[in-house]
Amino acid sequence: MAHEWGTKLAQQLQEQANPNTRWELVGVLEVYEVLEEHLGSGTELYSRFLSENDARRLHGGILPQHKRTPVRRSQKG
Repeated sequence: MAHEWGTKLAQQLQEQANPNTRWELVGVLEVYEVLEEHLGSGTELYSRFLSENDARRLHGGILPQHKRTPVRRSQKG
Protein backbone atom coordinates (compact mmCIF):
# COMPACT_ATOMS: atom_id res chain seq x y z
CA MET A 1 0.00 0.00 0.00
CA ALA A 2 2.78 2.46 0.90
CA HIS A 3 4.64 1.72 -2.34
CA GLU A 4 1.47 2.30 -4.42
CA TRP A 5 0.77 5.60 -2.63
CA GLY A 6 4.37 6.73 -3.07
CA THR A 7 4.36 5.87 -6.77
CA LYS A 8 1.14 7.86 -7.31
CA LEU A 9 2.58 10.82 -5.41
CA ALA A 10 5.78 10.71 -7.47
CA GLN A 11 3.69 10.74 -10.66
CA GLN A 12 1.68 13.74 -9.43
CA LEU A 13 4.85 15.62 -8.48
CA GLN A 14 6.41 14.81 -11.86
CA GLU A 15 3.41 16.27 -13.69
CA GLN A 16 3.89 19.56 -11.82
CA ALA A 17 7.69 19.59 -11.91
CA ASN A 18 10.15 21.49 -14.05
CA PRO A 19 10.99 19.41 -17.17
CA ASN A 20 14.58 19.11 -15.91
CA THR A 21 13.39 17.46 -12.68
CA ARG A 22 12.60 13.78 -12.27
CA TRP A 23 10.59 12.33 -9.39
CA GLU A 24 10.99 8.60 -8.77
CA LEU A 25 10.08 6.43 -5.80
CA VAL A 26 13.17 4.37 -5.06
CA GLY A 27 11.63 2.38 -2.23
CA VAL A 28 9.81 2.42 1.06
CA LEU A 29 12.20 2.09 3.99
CA GLU A 30 9.91 2.40 6.99
CA VAL A 31 6.20 2.88 7.66
CA TYR A 32 4.80 4.46 10.83
CA GLU A 33 1.25 4.98 12.02
CA VAL A 34 0.28 8.65 12.29
CA LEU A 35 -2.16 9.21 15.15
CA GLU A 36 -3.18 12.75 14.23
CA GLU A 37 -6.31 12.97 12.09
CA HIS A 38 -5.42 16.34 10.53
CA LEU A 39 -1.95 17.54 9.58
CA GLY A 40 -1.12 21.07 8.55
CA SER A 41 0.77 21.91 5.39
CA GLY A 42 4.50 21.49 5.89
CA THR A 43 4.21 19.38 9.05
CA GLU A 44 7.32 17.27 9.51
CA LEU A 45 6.38 13.75 10.50
CA TYR A 46 9.78 12.13 10.68
CA SER A 47 13.38 13.01 10.02
CA ARG A 48 16.75 11.44 10.61
CA PHE A 49 20.31 12.50 9.90
CA LEU A 50 22.33 9.78 8.20
CA SER A 51 26.02 9.34 7.74
CA GLU A 52 27.17 8.79 4.16
CA ASN A 53 27.75 5.09 4.93
CA ASP A 54 24.24 4.70 6.42
CA ALA A 55 22.71 6.32 3.33
CA ARG A 56 24.65 3.99 1.02
CA ARG A 57 23.61 0.95 3.05
CA LEU A 58 19.92 1.95 3.00
CA HIS A 59 19.97 2.64 -0.74
CA GLY A 60 21.80 -0.54 -1.67
CA GLY A 61 25.00 1.22 -2.69
CA ILE A 62 23.37 3.18 -5.54
CA LEU A 63 24.57 6.57 -4.32
CA PRO A 64 27.48 8.01 -6.32
CA GLN A 65 30.93 8.00 -4.82
CA HIS A 66 32.37 11.44 -4.05
CA LYS A 67 36.05 12.21 -4.11
CA ARG A 68 37.23 13.63 -0.84
CA THR A 69 39.70 16.47 -0.93
CA PRO A 70 42.27 16.28 1.84
CA VAL A 71 42.19 19.24 4.20
CA ARG A 72 45.55 20.94 4.64
CA ARG A 73 46.09 22.39 8.04
CA SER A 74 48.60 25.17 8.49
CA GLN A 75 51.18 24.75 11.19
CA LYS A 76 51.51 27.63 13.59
CA GLY A 77 55.10 28.61 14.07
